[in-house]
Amino acid sequence: MSDKKKAKTDKKKLVVRIVCLFLAILMVGGVAYSIIASLSMNCEAQTGTDYVRCGLSYGSSAQSAFTLSSGTGFELGTVDDGYNFSAFLSIPETSIRLSCQSGDVSMPSSIAVQKTDKTLIYGNPSGYLYIRAKNPSNTNCIQYNSNKYTGIFRISRNGSSLCVVNVLPIEEYVKGVLPYEVYTSWPKETLKAFSVVVRSYTVCSVNRHSSYDFDLCSTTHCQVYKGRNLVNNAVENAVNETAGKVIKYNGKTVAAYYSDSTGGCTVSANNTWGSSSAYNYLKAIPTPWERYSERSRGSWVTVYSPSELYTQLHNKGYFSAATGKVASVEITEFCENSSYVYSVLVKSEAGESVTISRADKVRSAFGLYSANFVCGKGGETVYRTEFKLNGSDVSKPLYILTKNGKFSNLEKAVTAITSSGVKSCEKGGSVRVLTAYGEFDYESVSKNDVPANPTLKDYFNGSYSSVKTLVKLQGSNGSFVFDGRGWGHGVGFSQWGMYDLANLGASYSEIITAYLSNVTIGNY
Repeated sequence: MSDKKKAKTDKKKLVVRIVCLFLAILMVGGVAYSIIASLSMNCEAQTGTDYVRCGLSYGSSAQSAFTLSSGTGFELGTVDDGYNFSAFLSIPETSIRLSCQSGDVSMPSSIAVQKTDKTLIYGNPSGYLYIRAKNPSNTNCIQYNSNKYTGIFRISRNGSSLCVVNVLPIEEYVKGVLPYEVYTSWPKETLKAFSVVVRSYTVCSVNRHSSYDFDLCSTTHCQVYKGRNLVNNAVENAVNETAGKVIKYNGKTVAAYYSDSTGGCTVSANNTWGSSSAYNYLKAIPTPWERYSERSRGSWVTVYSPSELYTQLHNKGYFSAATGKVASVEITEFCENSSYVYSVLVKSEAGESVTISRADKVRSAFGLYSANFVCGKGGETVYRTEFKLNGSDVSKPLYILTKNGKFSNLEKAVTAITSSGVKSCEKGGSVRVLTAYGEFDYESVSKNDVPANPTLKDYFNGSYSSVKTLVKLQGSNGSFVFDGRGWGHGVGFSQWGMYDLANLGASYSEIITAYLSNVTIGNY
């Protein structure tokens, strides 16, 4: 999924528009064919939350002609304000061609429905053309661009191209999103949680593409939707078992944002997009259960030479000269309660200075997978903030490997190499040491140790503290190194984190409330 813009909608709002159609018989070039002439260019109601209008092809992706297939043939029809379909023409052909190309149509606003040999079946003079598979079902679908779709196809003309919109019930739309945003083999509770997340985002995105008169597109700009191809029993069950469920904050359905992984913590919507208090449910939280380092781009390093970084920032509009070199990069502020970067100061060798603020702008400016990073010159050592799960009933001593063997902090004394040199810690003393879990005061480790195998209870009932860990930046001397975690904007849910929680035994409702603050699950 790509970064999402905020949208709100009233519950089940339907704005009814006049539908008025009549039959006529025209003779064109000696060929008689039926035309239903629409008195309105938009002969349907604006969708509410029961149906979704998803744009499949529009704008630059639209074509002047394309083919549809269905094993049972097709029906042309009209719709009422609830998208109830009334057929007026049955087409036995299992493959048809739609075109607005010159030679196929007689008027600048018309659409031709043809057999594959271009024999005319029906001509639509203007307005929307509605098509569905004959005897439609989950298996009797329309095939378009190698994907199979349920519901109704709404075809309209925009100049020399045809806009294709799939109109279908919201639950069917959710089923067509799930397999392309998460894996269908994931745990059932993850799929159920994600069904609620997708449904909530959908309900809040009515008319997001109002300029094209549909709700959501089928790409990462909104949510990836490709119909029925990958829908299996796991998807069907997850959506059906959560049917109608959405996430609510202060009694209103909310947009539930998500990204691939967040890298140990999330970031607030306010620090990312400058959102209002209405999005206070999207706060920064620690996510120590997320096994991000095991995933593609969960941990990453991006390296720029000084001239490459200057060009990157110039192309984003931050430096005026066409060429140059970056002299320094300094993180001046982190996001609240998060390891995501809020503000960066960059200076060029020519003396230019720019400050980039807000996590989404920082990520975009530097061309990074996320704004959860530390940076510096190659070979430098810098501190990274991490969030540690504090002690629980399941504790273990910390062990340090020394030249004389393996010792624990419960022994009489341990000698360790620290940032200040070799230090000896007698019982009751204190020394700062760096471990796989972060930097600790050695004498207190046994009291605040991380559980050997944290359970769901540990994560949900435990407390967290931030610690500093040392990171040596891997890159050539003089290069600028960005050492980061997570993939995406980092607001709301981590898809892989939802997977990890389910594997720990979390229910779909626990997964949702683990990531969002003060929300409930209810019906839309």
